[in-house]
Amino acid sequence: PSLTVAYAYVTRVNRVFGPDSPAGHYDSNGHLLNAVYTGLLPSLKLEGFAYLLDLRQAPTLSSATFGLRAEESADLGEGLTARLNAAYGHQSDYADNPLRIALSDYLVEGSLVYRGFTGLAGYEVLQGNGATGFQTPLANLHPFQGWAETFLTKPPNGLRDLYVKGAYGVPAAPLFARVSLALAYHSFRAEHVSASYGSEWDAQLEAQADAHLVFDATYANYQGAGPFPDKKVFWLYTTYRY
Repeated sequence: PSLTVAYAYVTRVNRVFGPDSPAGHYDSNGHLLNAVYTGLLPSLKLEGFAYLLDLRQAPTLSSATFGLRAEESADLGEGLTARLNAAYGHQSDYADNPLRIALSDYLVEGSLVYRGFTGLAGYEVLQGNGATGFQTPLANLHPFQGWAETFLTKPPNGLRDLYVKGAYGVPAAPLFARVSLALAYHSFRAEHVSASYGSEWDAQLEAQADAHLVFDATYANYQGAGPFPDKKVFWLYTTYRY
């Protein structure tokens, strides 16, 4: 009951860029293994993973990644909850990848939750070797390293991401069941060399009409540095869940 193991064999990857993009899909010979254990402590989740990716259309993204993740939560009383998340992964070249890769990704996050408010601070390092960086080609790339999506492909010199996030949600009857605001700030630097990659502010206003319908306004403002230009993005969208 405390152990969940999942395995997937992947023959095709449909990516977020759409079917008309040259990078829209990959033919794959991939193996994904993930195990989660919660029996050590009631508030502790331990996770191990092995992702072996053989991507025919993108051999330089073929990789073997092994890692561990730990998530801990603690009830501090009076409605206050603390959470800690730490992860480490190591990536090497796999299958027909012509590059020699030996890179790591590590992350630590701490957050506090109190009566509708969440505050989080984190630091993630994705290493680079000057020729390529630690890559995650199967990930939902948008939520990580800023919503402006400057770093969908990680730079050859790697990436250091120091970030803080805050969110607050309240019931807003009679117009909406709930309204929430989220803000985030990222400071980016190279990992392999000493260089700034700029910073970014992100903001989101979400209004939940009922259990199914949600309206969102989202803004990202990336202030570039080095080879990365400034970028601003604004979205208005709605989601219907059924």
